[in-house]
Formats: sequence, structure tokens, C-alpha cells
Amino acid sequence: MVFIRDLKREFFEFISKQQRRLLVFVHLDVDSLCAWKIFQHLLQCEHITYTCLPVLYKYDLENGHMQHINSGIKSMIFINCGSTLDLYD
Repeated sequence: MVFIRDLKREFFEFISKQQRRLLVFVHLDVDSLCAWKIFQHLLQCEHITYTCLPVLYKYDLENGHMQHINSGIKSMIFINCGSTLDLYD
């Protein structure tokens, strides 16, 4: 979990200055999908390119990461993913 005091400066400016595609993993539940739609709108307003991948199982996280590992993605965002998984494994 990350605590951010100034969302625009510490988050959006950081990912927009990278000028690389953002990889977003979104769990397939109602809360996650609603949060994703709001976040997607913010990304579009800031002209930040992204790839969104749906996640239902741990395999989806692993597979999505392996598919995009060589595409130059430096930042990943997880929306409601991994709360019961050890993501360091």
C-alpha cells in the first residue's frame, strides 16, 4: 500500500513523465470495475497510455506480467488484486 499526499504531483506527473505504457491489472468484481472506469477516465484526461488486463486468479497476474515483461513497461497498478496473495513470490 502506498500513501500519497499530493495525487497529481506524486502519482500522475510521475507516470506521465515516464512516457511509457502503464500496465493496469483489474480484478473482475463490481467494485474493481467501477474503480477502473473512474481511473480510466483520469488516465485519458492526462493522455497517459495504458494496457488493462482482467484478473480473476493468480495465474492471470503471472501470465499478464510475462506477456508484457519485454514491452518496456516500468509501472504497474493493481486494482483490488492480491490482497490475499504474497505478490513477492
